[in-house]
Amino acid sequence: MERVKKQNIIFLSIDSLRQSHLSCYGYKRKTTPNIDSFAANAVKFTQCIAQANWTLPSHFSMMTGMYPYFHGCTDEKKKLNPAIPVWPEIMREAGYATAAFTGGGYLSEDYNFNKGFSFFDAEKEPQTKKNKKIISWLKGIQQPFFLFLHSFDVHHPYSPPPEFDKFTEGEKIDVDTSKTFFQSVSDGGGKLGEKELGRIVDLYDGGISFFDSSFGELISGIKELGFWEDTFFIVTADHGEEFLDHGRMGHSDYSFYDELIKVPLLVKSPLHGALKIDDQIRHIDLMPTLLELLGIRANLKIHGKSFVPLLEGVTSARGRIAFNEMRTNVRVIRSVRAGGWKLIKREFMASKVFEKNWRKWLPRYTKKAFLLMKGNLRRGTKKKKVLTSGVELYSLKSDPHERENLAVKNREKLKELEEELKNWVESQGSTALKEPLKVTLEEKTQNQLKGLGYL
Repeated sequence: MERVKKQNIIFLSIDSLRQSHLSCYGYKRKTTPNIDSFAANAVKFTQCIAQANWTLPSHFSMMTGMYPYFHGCTDEKKKLNPAIPVWPEIMREAGYATAAFTGGGYLSEDYNFNKGFSFFDAEKEPQTKKNKKIISWLKGIQQPFFLFLHSFDVHHPYSPPPEFDKFTEGEKIDVDTSKTFFQSVSDGGGKLGEKELGRIVDLYDGGISFFDSSFGELISGIKELGFWEDTFFIVTADHGEEFLDHGRMGHSDYSFYDELIKVPLLVKSPLHGALKIDDQIRHIDLMPTLLELLGIRANLKIHGKSFVPLLEGVTSARGRIAFNEMRTNVRVIRSVRAGGWKLIKREFMASKVFEKNWRKWLPRYTKKAFLLMKGNLRRGTKKKKVLTSGVELYSLKSDPHERENLAVKNREKLKELEEELKNWVESQGSTALKEPLKVTLEEKTQNQLKGLGYL
C-alpha cells in the first residue's frame, strides 16, 4: 500500500474513559453520539491495552513506545529523563508543527511532558473552552502538524454541568466522588450502597456525555478549517475506571482488570475506511504505526510494533502480548494478556518497611496473603525476598468480566503465561533505559493535582 507523507496527526486522550461506557462499544446508554458518528468512519479496535492503569506512566508509554519501567515515570515523584526520545520530538524533526493542549497535572512541564512540543498549554479547563484555543492555533498553521489533546472532563470527582447530569431516574442524591472516599471503599473502610453506586455511575456517564458534546464542536471546527480529509485522528483513553467490578473504585495501582486496562481506540485514517479489528494491540504500538504510515524513519529502541499489517488484513495466529507492571518498595503487581487469556500475579516484598507498616496496610489485601507474609517474616526467611500472595488466571473469551479464577483448574495455561511473564521480567534488567529524574512541582501543578484528588 502506498504510504503518504506530510499528513497531519491529531491524538486525543480522554482521561479515565472506560471502554464499556461508550455507546459505540455497546453501552446501554447513548453517552457518546458524536464519538459514535466518528467511529462509524474510523478503524475501531476492540482489544487495545493500555500499558498502565493511571495517567502518568500510561501517557509516557504512548509518547515513547516503551513500557513504564523503561521510560521510568512509574510514580508521582519521577519525571521523564530528557535523554529519552518522544513522539512529538520525532515529528518536529521531520518538519511538523507540534502542539499540545492538556489538562496539566501529570501532563505538565514539571514532568517534562512538554518535550518535543513547540507550543504547550497545560490548563485544567473544560474541553469546550480548550476547543477555542485549539482552533485558534490551527488557524495559524501553514505546515503539517502533530497535535496532542488531553481532557479531564470524565475524570473524578465526576461533576458534569447540570444539563448533562441526565441519567438519574428519580432523586439525585448527594454522593461522595472524591478520590479519598474511593480509596476508603477500595480499602474496605468506606461503605457504598447500591443506590449510591448507581448515582456515581450516572454522574460519570454525565461527564462522558459532556465531553462528547465538546468533541462534536471540535470536529466541526476542524472540518471548517479544511484539515479533516488529510488528518489521522486518534481517539483513546489512558485507562478506564472501576465501579466495584472487583471490589475497588476509581483507578489505582492494585488492579489490572480489563475495566482499567482495556481502553477505547478509534483511528480515523485518510488511507482506510471503516474497519473493526479484534486483534489485540497496545498503546506502545501507536507511535511506530503512525510513523510507518507517514513514511518517517526513526532509529528507535522501543517495545511497540507497527500494526500496519492489521490495517491491511494480515493477522497473526498468536497475536501481540501485552504486559503490565506496577512496583513499589513493598509490592509488585504484574499481568500478561495473550491469546484470549490473562494472568495477574501479585507479589509482596519481605522488607523492614513492610514489617513496620503491615498493620496499616492490612485492609488493602486478603487475610490469606497477610498470613503468608507474616509467617515468612516470623520464621526469619531473609533469603526469600519475594512472597507470592496471589495468582489469577482468566479465560477472557468465556469469562470477559474476569469472575472465575482458573489458576488451579488450568495449570498448563498458568505455567505457559507465568513463563511469558518471567521472560519479560528478566528482559528488563535491573535499571530503566535512562534513569528518571526527581520532579519538583510548581504551585500551579500542585493545585491541579489537588483538584483531581491526588495531593
